[in-house]
Amino acid sequence: MTLSKLSRRDFLKGAGATGMVGALALGGAGVAFAEEGTASGEAAATANPYSQALGEDASLLPMRHAECPGPHGPVAFEDRTIGDDEIVSTADTEVLVIGAGIGGIMASLKAAEEGAKVLMIEKMTEGRSAWESFGATQATFQKEQGIVIDDAQLIDEILRASDWRADPEVVTSYVKHSGEVADFWQAMFDKTGTGWQIYKFDQAPNYNGFPVIDSYVNFKMPEGISKTWLFGLHVCEDLLKALSMYDNAEVRYECPAVQLVKEANRVTGAIAKTADGYIRINASKGVLLATGGYDANPEMMQAWVRPEDYEYSSWWNPSWGTTGDGHMMGLAVGAEMDSLPQPVMNFSNATPSTFVEKRVYFPGAMNWGIMVTEEGKRFTNENNQHGLVLSDRMENGYRVFTPEDAFRSNAFRVLLQYGFSISEAIEMLDAKQDTAEFRESLQEQRQKLERERILLDYRQRRIESVLDVLETDGKVDFKLVHIPDQLYVNASHGRDFTVSMENEKVLAEYYDLLSITSCARIITRENLLDDSPAVDPDYINTVSVGEEHFLSPYAREHVKRLRLGRCLRFRRMVTREESIQKETFDGLFEHLDAHGLTICGDILIMPTFLNLDGEGSDIEVLYVPVEETAGA
Repeated sequence: MTLSKLSRRDFLKGAGATGMVGALALGGAGVAFAEEGTASGEAAATANPYSQALGEDASLLPMRHAECPGPHGPVAFEDRTIGDDEIVSTADTEVLVIGAGIGGIMASLKAAEEGAKVLMIEKMTEGRSAWESFGATQATFQKEQGIVIDDAQLIDEILRASDWRADPEVVTSYVKHSGEVADFWQAMFDKTGTGWQIYKFDQAPNYNGFPVIDSYVNFKMPEGISKTWLFGLHVCEDLLKALSMYDNAEVRYECPAVQLVKEANRVTGAIAKTADGYIRINASKGVLLATGGYDANPEMMQAWVRPEDYEYSSWWNPSWGTTGDGHMMGLAVGAEMDSLPQPVMNFSNATPSTFVEKRVYFPGAMNWGIMVTEEGKRFTNENNQHGLVLSDRMENGYRVFTPEDAFRSNAFRVLLQYGFSISEAIEMLDAKQDTAEFRESLQEQRQKLERERILLDYRQRRIESVLDVLETDGKVDFKLVHIPDQLYVNASHGRDFTVSMENEKVLAEYYDLLSITSCARIITRENLLDDSPAVDPDYINTVSVGEEHFLSPYAREHVKRLRLGRCLRFRRMVTREESIQKETFDGLFEHLDAHGLTICGDILIMPTFLNLDGEGSDIEVLYVPVEETAGA
């Protein structure tokens, strides 16, 4: 296959031509199309010529006027006679395919496989397509997987889903030939050897009265391709690779078709435009139009589509090449067209100079939240195609969803993915941070997330420690260990908790550091060794001195230090009433006497497992500072 691709500069060269809605400059350079592509969506003329496209005898349905908010792509079709003296060159082929999206690529591949000489021309820098799956029945992979589909039921459901407006012959042809198309598709994947595979897409049950039919086909991607809902673009790239393996196929980009050529009752070719001027392409066996929809042509949308459909839909950043050129070229030579109004066909994914544009991708925005009136009341099913009419109805309480809203929805979702809270994300959006401010916010967020990661690691270790204890059934054991000193703040003095009010600020900070701080108790050495029958421990919040950097300067100034060091770890299982009775410490004293040890500091009691029903036993660990008994 030969591939011709003009530079962007060459593409924009050339003399202006008067089209159906006027010739405008594209990007400030020369003119390549009959009409400019602009992002503003403003009409190029005061009257809408597409309202007259079906002729004077056509009956147009009365529809409320509402401006189409989509961008204005470059229209290629020219409604005028192009003289022979304007033709700078000719090209001969057998099959001419106009449009290099998925439809045009597949048509070109099939024609090339059948042995025809094929020329595929594309208006844009590359063909666009943002689909991610297709439908098929009776395909080889489906038969191999035991997937049984009733073709008659599938045809009926497609017609029912379209409210019986779809052409039954077209639907039937699609269903009956979809299996062989899927098989051919897989054969083209196999031809490239890159690893793409067609497979069954598992669908969730549908609870809205429509049956789920396993005709949904998806793709398994090779390694190295990012997983995105736009992976149909990568499928196109692989199919183009397959097309390049045919010597009888050629692709020309930035070569928009402007008219079909008709001789007698037969279309014999097309006139296209390049940077050098108009070329005539003769196609001895046929011309196939695969130019997509017209979602980037606001005037055509306003003339042929109901405003509640196009204002609901999602072409805030469409493939700018889909401007209805194929529709107009077909009508100009007498073709029939589906009746009006028509549904929206749109693929939101590219600009004139990009293959895929994900910065503003609107589909799914309705799934990120609920739509509400000015009073904050939800008024629609956000997934219902008729549930949201985005015409200007502020006086009726509807919220107009704009491109700016689409951007905010995307940006809000991304900020949440970065870990910002809802209030933080809203504040950042409202502040309209510039690049420097946003970089600073991200750097602060990175530090915050790193801190949270450390805290999560602490939680994981503590959970593992508790599980280890539970596996021992809480049996009493003793072990000499080295424990770092603790920084603590009192929540009580014995059973008097009034001190917690004095220490409220530091206690609050400890609770914010819940992952690394602990609620514990301290028994003074004197209290444990006196003659009273029970201990009266202080309740505290504590943290290891190794984590002092997590504390604020204020907290560091108001905490106490519990010195531990060499400790006897004493683990026991007791009820809450038993835990303060000194008789439950008998085992500790026996162990100290047997090993020549004596208590040399205050004891730290750490709850390891608290019986949640309050009736069973708790497991607690005591860290008892010890030293060798004098003379032992």
